[in-house]
Amino acid sequence: MKPETLRRYKTLHTWTGLIAGMALFIAFYAGAITVFHEAVDDWAAPAAQPMTAAMLDQAPALIEAVVAQHPEAKGMLTLHVDETDGQILKAEWEDQPTDKHHAAWLDAAGKLQVVGDERSNLAELVNQLHFTAGIPEPVGTYALGIVSLLYALALISGIVIHLPALFKDLFALRIGDNLKRLWQDAHNVIGVLSLPFHVIFAVTGVLFAFHDVIFLAMNAVIYGGKGMEILQGIFSTFMPLMPAGKPAAMLSAAELIERARQLAPAMSITDVTFHNIGDEHAFAWVFGQMPGHLAGNGGLILNAVTGEVLHNMIPGERSPNWTVLYGFFSAHFGTFGGLPVKWMYFILGLAGAFLFYSGNLLWIESRRKRRQADQARNTDLMARATIGICIGACFGISATFVAAKLLPLMTREVVFWEQIVYYAVFLGSLAWAFLRGAPKAAMELLYATALATILIPVSNALVTGQHPVASILSGRLAMAAIDITAILGALAFLLIARATRRRILRGQPNSVWTTATVYG
Repeated sequence: MKPETLRRYKTLHTWTGLIAGMALFIAFYAGAITVFHEAVDDWAAPAAQPMTAAMLDQAPALIEAVVAQHPEAKGMLTLHVDETDGQILKAEWEDQPTDKHHAAWLDAAGKLQVVGDERSNLAELVNQLHFTAGIPEPVGTYALGIVSLLYALALISGIVIHLPALFKDLFALRIGDNLKRLWQDAHNVIGVLSLPFHVIFAVTGVLFAFHDVIFLAMNAVIYGGKGMEILQGIFSTFMPLMPAGKPAAMLSAAELIERARQLAPAMSITDVTFHNIGDEHAFAWVFGQMPGHLAGNGGLILNAVTGEVLHNMIPGERSPNWTVLYGFFSAHFGTFGGLPVKWMYFILGLAGAFLFYSGNLLWIESRRKRRQADQARNTDLMARATIGICIGACFGISATFVAAKLLPLMTREVVFWEQIVYYAVFLGSLAWAFLRGAPKAAMELLYATALATILIPVSNALVTGQHPVASILSGRLAMAAIDITAILGALAFLLIARATRRRILRGQPNSVWTTATVYG
């Protein structure tokens, strides 16, 4: 390849990476946590109101009690079940005008217990950070879509740059006094080894953000306004039934699950969602996981009155178009392969966050004037922004985990205050980075993040009495895993903070990471 062409690709790779890098850091860091969405949701459940699992034969009583007290739940009510043990874990629904979330269950005396905004929304908040980087909707989704496009350009240009020396330098991790070279090697190794993962995220990120825009454009330009009809034909889409206004007795959740088990005996059923409860047009989505499939999530839509199959979405039996679509979702969220794949996605997500953070640091270091104390102002500003946004996001998420445990003890508006905590910490960290400068702010924010992260298991132990060992002994392995991961994360932040402090005190002079530098 000509040197001029290679130089252009390096420039493209650098600037697309810089522009997209900080938003992608948040998306990847939050995305790594979102892989364990259900576990985080269970971890954040208020200890003062433990949910008592009921048996499936109590589903009619639970549904009747919920609808009697909350008629808005008639439209859509989801029962989360463990059909292997015959248990209902909880019922959930949302108020459509306000999107206020509710969860309900029957206590040991058969009395309905309901929680609303006093129940943490931590898992969904982290998920929103993954899709929007914290930018308010709907702007955030489209902004991340544009970032994903830049991300794809950075991937392509990075491949072109490193392809000639791919096998020669792939594992050249040169450890020594040259810190910049070590970071460069780590950046390249992680980028190349996780390339398929990054391609998946770049493509699916664009599709998730712009699917409506793409469809509207295709509908206007290609399909002449008949896109919805054609799309329904291609995907055999089920059109939800509208309420008939005539009351009718429904089959129980146990009967619907049994009907689904007859059609898909290998499927592990996790949810039954009722629509139009008590109406002649009531229907239920029986949802579950099928092992041995890339897109293993799916299920059946059944007439809740007669048990008739209205739509079949069982893995292995749905149309090729739906298989491809479900494949995109499974590849993005790591919902195939069980826990090993989830942990792989978690590690790759953190590695991806490091990739974007290290990319910015390498750009900053490459512009350091090694023979003079006077450094460029734009280098300093990029360093402050990188520290404030990247470390601030980590600090904010850890602080929100702690808040999720403590807020239910102080207020019923937990969802609102969780958002306040995250954005206050994140924006405060960004302001602190610009106020204190990159080196001091990096050290101080890393120490603060380490403290907030170690408080995650501490807050859980104080509120629930469950420390990691107790959680393991009681069989709550997911809770123990979150606490242990937080302890390891706190240790990692502490070690990075100490390394940053050493660099401030004993690092190379004329660097953006020393406090003696002057900016012109």
